[in-house]
Amino acid sequence: MYMKSILRWAHKRGFISKVPVIDMPAVLKGTNRAKVRAAARINAEVFDRLLAACPDDHWRLLIAFCWHCGMRASESRWVRGEDIDLAGHRIHIPVNKAKDADHHCILSPEMDAALRVHFPSGIPEGLLIGRYDMSVDPSRLADTFRGIAKKAGVKGASRYGLITLHDLRRSFGTRMAAKVPAQTLQRLMRHAELATTMAFYADVEQAAVDALWSNVTVDVTPAQRPKTQCESVDVNDSTSTG
Repeated sequence: MYMKSILRWAHKRGFISKVPVIDMPAVLKGTNRAKVRAAARINAEVFDRLLAACPDDHWRLLIAFCWHCGMRASESRWVRGEDIDLAGHRIHIPVNKAKDADHHCILSPEMDAALRVHFPSGIPEGLLIGRYDMSVDPSRLADTFRGIAKKAGVKGASRYGLITLHDLRRSFGTRMAAKVPAQTLQRLMRHAELATTMAFYADVEQAAVDALWSNVTVDVTPAQRPKTQCESVDVNDSTSTG
């Protein structure tokens, strides 16, 4: 915008004969920061409430893929047993936004554990999430999850005042931002541009707080409580000046 104004000014003043045509890059499509921060508040306790509010195990598995691996709901729906490589810690994603036949995400330790619990006899072949109504209409998927979020009491920044399925993916980005370098986070989120990851999928400020304060317990007893300026003066001390 500023460059165009400068060029128009230069043309008006006669410094250039013609204002060149500038092919401006497309503005990134994303979300506002309120949604990213809302997703950052999805912790383990909130996630457990969502699991408890799910109507069946199909839904529990779908939101686990989104929350533990940062997968999109549209990707999670089509994962087959043969797509999961437990030894290589990867999940092949046959239906993906990039339309890449070799597209895959990293299998997190938490998702690995969830799969072993969910399938104690081994992961079967074929679609792992078999409910037909979870694929025919994306809006139906969103509507059902809205009911889950409402039942679990998980508020968010959507127009309904609740979190969305995509917020689970954003939450994964914020949690990982506290643990891994930016380039690694970009790979985990599977974005072509690092700017997309940092702008729309990670609350860096919350990640910084989590990095400093995770697993820290603060127990301030009277003996440990620092003295204030007033407390540092003994009013009965004869050496004190008035």
